[in-house]
Order: sequence, then C-alpha cells, then structure tokens
Amino acid sequence: MVELRAVTVSVIDVLASPEACDALAAAALDGTSLGRAAPDELLVIGGTSVTADHIASAIDDPDALVLDVTDAWSSWTLEGSGAPDVFARLSELRLPGRGFAQGAVGNMAAKIVVDGDRITVMVPSMLAGAFHERVLRDGRLAGVREAT
Repeated sequence: MVELRAVTVSVIDVLASPEACDALAAAALDGTSLGRAAPDELLVIGGTSVTADHIASAIDDPDALVLDVTDAWSSWTLEGSGAPDVFARLSELRLPGRGFAQGAVGNMAAKIVVDGDRITVMVPSMLAGAFHERVLRDGRLAGVREAT
C-alpha cells in the first residue's frame, strides 16, 4: 500500500555563482535536502530552521539572490514500499535511492526529493489540482490511497 499525503515543504531558491552554490552545497544544513537545479541555482528544501535570511548572510556572493519560494510549490509525498513503482507510472525519470531529481512527472515540471521509500514531489502551485488528480488516477491500480 502506498499513501499519498499533501505536505508543506519550505523551499528557498539560491541564485548565485556556481562557486558560491558549491560552497553552500558543501555546508551542512540540518534537516534540509539540497537540489542543484542549474549550475547557478540551488534549492534548499525542507528544514524550517533554515531561512532565506540565514542563507543570504552565509553565502559568499555579493550578487546572490536568495528567495523563500515556498508558496510557489505544492508538494505531496508518496510513501510505502510500492512508492517507486507508483512513481514509475507517473514518470520515466530514474530516481536516486536518496537525493534530488527534476523533470516531468505526470507530464508536469517537478522537483523530487527521494529518501528510500518516501518520494516527495513538488509541482508549481498552479498545477496542484491537476497533479493530485493524476496521481490518484494513475496510482489507483497500484493501490495508492490518500492519507487522512
């Protein structure tokens, strides 16, 4: 059985030089996942104790732009031993066992954080309803149920 649960995930977008993004990626940010969206863009996902102001003060790039973009994303977690199989019904992406990926999920642009049998998928907020319906429709045969 796989559960689909709407989750709130903080997302901080860091636009900075590749070197500054490398340095930030090497720093330990407790409770977060880091996703390299582009050479000059790093997403800090999760961790409510890490704020955009905290990151902006720590990054070594005077031209960096650090924004809290949490409201721009809607997130769901697929959890359970069958989560990778359900995900495979929605996307052709090959997921890491743990870490960050990005690409099309349910024909929508998405950011993905994988932690074993827990897969968190973030889509632009304006696509939230369409994504939710797609996961339930495509996952029904694989035993997806919505968490209450």
